[in-house]
Amino acid sequence: MKRRKTIRAGRLVWDIAYTVPRPNATPQELAREPFCRDCARRGLRVYATDVDHVVPHDGDWSKFVDPENMQSLCHSCHSAKTIAESRAKAARRKR
Repeated sequence: MKRRKTIRAGRLVWDIAYTVPRPNATPQELAREPFCRDCARRGLRVYATDVDHVVPHDGDWSKFVDPENMQSLCHSCHSAKTIAESRAKAARRKR
């Protein structure tokens, strides 16, 4: 039996947006800021592997592509930030 892929409304658009070339995307950001910004605040020099939106874009295209809204993070810091944002968003929905 084949498994069908389920796509939530609007999700496909953002999946495509993360894969199309755009100015100031991942390689350019990592070249501009090669070390993790969060680790640097703690006095550590850890190479960044992920590019993160400082302010979550929440579907706002201008925030999504704004180079000033991007920061370089190591995978560990990016994962921790993503989990914290997801939990906060879930808590807001419960209210």
